[in-house]
Amino acid sequence: MEKQSNDREGVQLSYGVFLDLDTLGFITLRDEISVAHPLFPVFSEAFERIGLPGIPSTLSNEELQTHAASFYESIYAEESNHCALLQQRWNQVGGIFLRYANELFNYPYGGPMRFLAYPSIWRVYIQQPEQHAISFPLERDVRDQDEAFYVVLHELLHVFFFDFVGATGLLKDRSDVWDVSEIFNVLILQQAQFADLYPKHSVISYPQHTDVV
Repeated sequence: MEKQSNDREGVQLSYGVFLDLDTLGFITLRDEISVAHPLFPVFSEAFERIGLPGIPSTLSNEELQTHAASFYESIYAEESNHCALLQQRWNQVGGIFLRYANELFNYPYGGPMRFLAYPSIWRVYIQQPEQHAISFPLERDVRDQDEAFYVVLHELLHVFFFDFVGATGLLKDRSDVWDVSEIFNVLILQQAQFADLYPKHSVISYPQHTDVV
């Protein structure tokens, strides 16, 4: 039986290498990550490896793609294989994650039903709501065997969380909803039923999202 549109178990996820999406993701990161941001050092390192000093604020998308193109060319085969393995993994256990998420929120889902997951050279991983896209680490950047798979599940849980609180009106007067979401994610994704999906990854809290009452 085909899943209803409001059922998270009907969500589809496709992995692939998308330079255009990663370029758009850079624009978001450039606007959000200042010198004082705790992730600034790793973001800067990502620039250095494609031959750009610092974080140029005036670089156009075309100029950025030109600088990144040769690096992408050097990793394309490696990352295409990485994506194929992650897609296979998702096809095997993604339905389990979605079923757990459905049981967790127990409320009709009104968000996108199709998502793209792409490897990012920027070493900071995000979702792009308008493109229904989620980034994850390059194979050479992962800290453990399950990190790339975990990162996408982490971002999907954010999607489900914000859809839920938006539909129910919960937390509407909070100014720290993103912090709440990060803490919620960590608590949920540390639970055994979820953690069994990425046994080689240790779920950790982000220090900047711990001071929530």
